[in-house]
Amino acid sequence: MTAPAPATPGADPSGPCPSCGLEHAVAIEQVVIGRDARDRLGAYLDAKHWRSVLVVEDVNTADALGDALAAELSAAGHSVAVQRFPDHHGLLADEQAVGAVRDALASAQPDAVLAVGSGVLNDVTRYATFSALRAYTTCSAEPVGRLLLAMFGYHNPDLVRFADEIATALQLTNHWQDVASDAARDHIYIPGEDLHFFGVSEADLKALRPTPAIRDLMRFQVARTRSLFERGRPLLGKLGRDLKCELALIWLAGMAILDKI
Repeated sequence: MTAPAPATPGADPSGPCPSCGLEHAVAIEQVVIGRDARDRLGAYLDAKHWRSVLVVEDVNTADALGDALAAELSAAGHSVAVQRFPDHHGLLADEQAVGAVRDALASAQPDAVLAVGSGVLNDVTRYATFSALRAYTTCSAEPVGRLLLAMFGYHNPDLVRFADEIATALQLTNHWQDVASDAARDHIYIPGEDLHFFGVSEADLKALRPTPAIRDLMRFQVARTRSLFERGRPLLGKLGRDLKCELALIWLAGMAILDKI
């Protein structure tokens, strides 16, 4: 068996993953934001003809929503299995956690997996490509920027697109400034294709030694994130006084943090 050639960071992410040789794809069909999002879940499952569901939760999200949601789906006729992580804090993407999810999938054979609280699955996830990482920020960062625009009455699609770039850049900046502390907790957000290309292992990140390879890796992450800030920059010139000043300060703060990494 031959290993795939290293992928060039920033290139088309389609094709085999440089880390495992498999192909990964995350298709986001829709993002629902609203007070009725929970109520619409059952109808969405029915429309897809998904009758069996695996609910993945931790103790916190179970108390907040997971248990009630599982009960509602069960009462509506869905077959519901639950994988609950018992700890309130410290959920890690270690072999035990990943193995628990895999065992639950093998046992339940669900039509769909329902993660109650996106962090529940993200904490036991690695991102093979930058495209996969962007799929994560699409759900975790972009809604924040969109909600902010909507609160001030801005709905132009071009403005939303610029806001998406800035929101993603801010979240990635947060990840890059916390690479060491995140790695110590076994949370790795740097795409696997980038680790492979620069010759950096997860063990290298956890060793907390700033090697030349790690420095090159982080320069690349910072440069790509700075380009996201720049792509979103036109938004600053298209807003009124009600929001322009605050967003400009946020943009400048993000760029300043990148300068320090």
